[in-house]
This record gives sequence, structure tokens and C-alpha cells, in this order.
Amino acid sequence: MIAGSRDKVIHLLESFHEREQKIALLQYELINFQRASPGEVIDGMGLGHSCEMASRSGYVSNKTLFIALNYQERVEQINAESLNSILAELGEISCVQNRLEYYVSILCPQQKTVIQRFYFEGCSWEEVAMEVNVALRTVHKIKGRAFDKLAEFYDFSRAYQ
Repeated sequence: MIAGSRDKVIHLLESFHEREQKIALLQYELINFQRASPGEVIDGMGLGHSCEMASRSGYVSNKTLFIALNYQERVEQINAESLNSILAELGEISCVQNRLEYYVSILCPQQKTVIQRFYFEGCSWEEVAMEVNVALRTVHKIKGRAFDKLAEFYDFSRAYQ
């Protein structure tokens, strides 16, 4: 087992619900994506010019003309960047979550039940012990073996990433 793999597994299990919340939030943001309006982009780009230019009547700076001609392209670019940022983070977190859930699903039945019930479903260790019909101390031994097995799974998959 690679050093740190067991700690990684424990961290992933302990942060399971936090990732679930982030996934839900990112999915909400994706569904309700607020596109930047052309007016917001123009306001953010700043159309100021120097005092010298302001004194000449009828003067339109090259900067103002350029912005006026190209702001729609910038709006689309900003919207695409924002959307891509949400999609990238959602994809990354979902991949971590899916891998963890899959690895837990292929544990032996007793280990799988112990990990799922405590880390995914929020049951107490006492409830888990009653469900699997073993002593509390035995549940912790099962948990330890599950951590080791999950660490092996992550070590194995590291060779193919």
C-alpha cells in the first residue's frame, strides 16, 4: 500500500457529504446559469477617456468604438468561460464521488454495509453494529479492513491514470 493512501480514503469518506452538497450547488448553478448581459460587460470594461480628449467636441476615441463593435463577442466569451468553469468543477468533483461510491460498492458485503451506513447514510457506529449483528469493536475492525481494501483500490487505479 502506498503511504498516504489510507489517509486519503479516510478523508474522502469523511468529506463525502460536503462533495454531495457541492455537486448539488454546481448542478443548480448549471441549470440556472445567469448569463452576463451586454450592459454588464460594457459597464465592467470602462469607457473613460482622458480630460484632453473630452475637451474636443464630437471626439469618439478608438477605444470606445472598438468596445462598441466587439462587446457582444466579449459577452459570449465571458459566458462561455463561466459555464466552462462550472462544468469543469462539477466534472472533477463528480468523478471523485463516483469513484469512491464504486469502490465501496465492490467491497465485501459486510465492509460495504459498514462504510455505506456510517459514511454515506449517517448512522451511528452502534446502529451499524446492530445491523450487521456484531460487537462495536468488531465493526471498527471491519471498518479498518475496508479502509485498507479501499486504499488498495486507489493504489491499483493510480497506475492507470
